[in-house]
Amino acid sequence: MNETQSLVLKNTSKNLTLASHVEVASTIEERARGLLGRDTLPDKYCLWIHRCRSIHTFFMRFRIDVIFVDQNLKVTAVKKNLPKWCLTWGGLRAKSCFEFKAFSITELQVEKGDILYVGN
Repeated sequence: MNETQSLVLKNTSKNLTLASHVEVASTIEERARGLLGRDTLPDKYCLWIHRCRSIHTFFMRFRIDVIFVDQNLKVTAVKKNLPKWCLTWGGLRAKSCFEFKAFSITELQVEKGDILYVGN
């Protein structure tokens, strides 16, 4: 898994910072591993999985929130508080997703159609 790359994730539609640390999973191995083996994630931290329309939470140790986005980082789906042992997808237009520990995005009111930004 790539180290945290000093990237931030912002919801430009609502002028909110969703994560102050974005870890990127872009290789086959990183994407397959995802958050497996971790006990939790720090606050304001997320994993950005590239080339990903669906995810599973098999063998996960904690619940997660997920934001699926298209190639322009427009939100296609928001999944909150996903339990272990489930499958979910972000729709036909989804190209990647951001995974957070559960309840991280609840207060931020991220909605389908919002535009996100990843940068320094």
